[in-house]
Amino acid sequence: MKIENPDSNKIKLKSFGTAKDYDIELNYVTESGIGRFVDSNIPLTSNTTHTIIPDWTDVTETQLKILVDEGNDGTIDDTLSLINKLTGIGNDQGSVIPKEFRLEQNYPNPFNPSTTIRYQIPINSHVSLKVYDVLGNEVATLVDEYREAGRYEVEFNAKGLASGVYFYKLQAGIFVETKKMLLVK
Repeated sequence: MKIENPDSNKIKLKSFGTAKDYDIELNYVTESGIGRFVDSNIPLTSNTTHTIIPDWTDVTETQLKILVDEGNDGTIDDTLSLINKLTGIGNDQGSVIPKEFRLEQNYPNPFNPSTTIRYQIPINSHVSLKVYDVLGNEVATLVDEYREAGRYEVEFNAKGLASGVYFYKLQAGIFVETKKMLLVK
């Protein structure tokens, strides 16, 4: 199989020889929003080209158009329309995939000795969630791994730390946010 990107609006998958099934995930991130399209087990017959043409203005809500060239001769023989399978599909947390990044205020706040931090990410990405003291020293790493899009919660146990103000910082993809919390013993 060969993958080509003739321009920023198209992706071509060419099959030579054996038939294959493929999965597709398109992520579109701008300052104004995030779009995500997912489908799986798309059949690509032998000696066929699929030209994928996403509508980047609304990748999550519109069907994904695929032009089919059987025989790889440059002639469009058929068209496929795929529907986004993310609509209504839950993640490990049992909820719908979020549409935006968000770091929520910890609860309870003030806390002693533990609190819960919730966050959500709309695309798969490496996630880092760390806790810092007022001097900027890292006191805990709560998350430092690749996570799938979804909603998450993490418990922070501050046993052994002094009372005071602490900051927790979430970094995921292009998103960075920091919030303040208060430990009272």
